[in-house]
Amino acid sequence: SGKGVTTPTPPGPPTPPSPGPAPPTLTLDLDAKKQELKKKLTFSATTNVDATLEAGGSVKNTTKQLDAGEKTKIKAKLKGSKREKLGDKLATSGRANAKVEAVATDEFDNQAVEEIKVRLTD
Repeated sequence: SGKGVTTPTPPGPPTPPSPGPAPPTLTLDLDAKKQELKKKLTFSATTNVDATLEAGGSVKNTTKQLDAGEKTKIKAKLKGSKREKLGDKLATSGRANAKVEAVATDEFDNQAVEEIKVRLTD
């Protein structure tokens, strides 16, 4: 039954994972511009491999799928209590920072953790 179809060889004894090149080390890069205090914070994330990003900190937990090498814009809702505190801080000192903590996980369960402070204006 030619036609160039290859039949898979039966599995042999289990081989140690990734006998080929090891998966690249996952890197996560967060970036945010100075922005007004609103209900949502906007920031961007870039990873070197396809990964799932989970963001938290001053924002409600948000999950987003990231494509390798693509800068992905993420909007995350600020936690209500945090927004009030940041608003008070802005009113008194004229400046405030919201902290966003993010964890990217790739298909091999490698994780990269990054934290960013987003400067807020009123």
